[in-house]
Amino acid sequence: MSRAELTTKERNAVAALLTHASVDDAAKAAGVGCSTLWRWLRREDFRGAVSDAQQEAFRGAIGRLQGLASEAVEALRKNLKCGAAAVEVRAADILLARAVHWLEVVQLDERMRRLEKLLAGDEPERGHSGG
Repeated sequence: MSRAELTTKERNAVAALLTHASVDDAAKAAGVGCSTLWRWLRREDFRGAVSDAQQEAFRGAIGRLQGLASEAVEALRKNLKCGAAAVEVRAADILLARAVHWLEVVQLDERMRRLEKLLAGDEPERGHSGG
């Protein structure tokens, strides 16, 4: 059952679960009893709808973060020459740390790809003589 196939109250409960810290608070916000919401949460289709909604919300948040990333880098770039030594050093430190981290991620990704190819038998093992 997709989220569209849930009842209006169930869809409201899914939304409430995303924005409230407890099931009890979500039940109140959705206008259903706590026991009803707990019962719904035992259903696979309802849990799936909650999981889908959580993933959708998370993807939205990541998209917003990506949109702000260029502004954050620009702010750091501006602070590299703002005239306050401590701020300039901190901005440089942050930029360098992120650059090193990104390089490590790229290198790790490349190593993982090579290992996956090796395990799949797509690439001969280096330094290993046949025989």
